[in-house]
Amino acid sequence: MTDTPEDIHHRLWHVLTPGIPREQSQELYRTWAPLYEQLQKLGFSNLDALDASQEMLDIAQTKQVYNNFILDFLGTNRLNIEDDTYDATSCCGAFCEGHVKCDCLEELIRVVKPGGFVCVGIRKFFLETVEEYHKLEPLMADLQRRGLWEPVSRHVTQDYCEGYDGVVFLFKVK
Repeated sequence: MTDTPEDIHHRLWHVLTPGIPREQSQELYRTWAPLYEQLQKLGFSNLDALDASQEMLDIAQTKQVYNNFILDFLGTNRLNIEDDTYDATSCCGAFCEGHVKCDCLEELIRVVKPGGFVCVGIRKFFLETVEEYHKLEPLMADLQRRGLWEPVSRHVTQDYCEGYDGVVFLFKVK
């Protein structure tokens, strides 16, 4: 059976969950590798890994699906990535309490080519309970008003992570 892009998208977001115990990290990356191989078959070939944890990047490197390994925090800082580098970025498992803040969205937009996509997944619970993420959707709307991107979809998915529903946002960069 061949996965559709929607199947890959769903599986990818379901797998990328915050709070994975250290001993499960290898299994997590073993699960990711086939998904990235599917993305490569769909024409995505410039896959880079960005993480604030060298340990997670070391594990990612063993899978041989990424071109570059970037050790950095995602925020308002400028990443060591050229403008308009990627066809798409995906960010999941990062929007949870104590991780990235809403102000990182402009940096995600900066590194995506015009016409490319930014995909953000988050537990619905975090949108409702984490003060920082109360600002997420208003900021997304502001970025749209400013002409930086346009919304493609906002999909609520059941059992996104550990029994919690999730929200997956997809935007097209202008």
